[in-house]
Amino acid sequence: MRFTLMAVAAGILIGVLTGGRIRHLGDRSFRHLPLLVAGVALQAVGVRIESDTGLVLILVSYLLLLGFALANASLVGMWLVALGVALNLLVIGVNAGMPVRPSALMAAGIARPEEVDDLHLGGKRHLERPSDRLTFIADVFPVPVVSEVLSFGDIALDVGVANVIVHLMRPVRSRHAARSPRPSVAGEH
Repeated sequence: MRFTLMAVAAGILIGVLTGGRIRHLGDRSFRHLPLLVAGVALQAVGVRIESDTGLVLILVSYLLLLGFALANASLVGMWLVALGVALNLLVIGVNAGMPVRPSALMAAGIARPEEVDDLHLGGKRHLERPSDRLTFIADVFPVPVVSEVLSFGDIALDVGVANVIVHLMRPVRSRHAARSPRPSVAGEH
């Protein structure tokens, strides 16, 4: 979560440094915004429930978030958000949760070697098992700065979020303003 907050902050900073304005963030509307709201809400509830019900809520939340991202794919960067959500949905779906590599937990400073086996990851995460599949895109990337372990999907999603924010901070150009003016012909008024 901290890495995602850093991505949001980076998007705002890059947006400002490239001439964007925060006030423009509200200039565009999103399609199917309730999918985003419901997806975030279900995920917040699902990660707190340690059962099959929690896992189902997580999977449904990812489906809703993917639907939102695809519905808004015309926004620059939103395809990366969709890719990240889809990758996380895939890994969680095939493994009944997100596998987390023990060595990444240690490298991120989350646990010492003797603590890893007793670590409670909670919600949608579990320590990587030999039976897990697609672990190369699971939580395997340590980020010590924020004490997190990220998946390839998390990275794609967060880069996408930053990119979307940068582009949303730019003023909306109307179709007429975007076209170059038609040159006038002599004698035409």
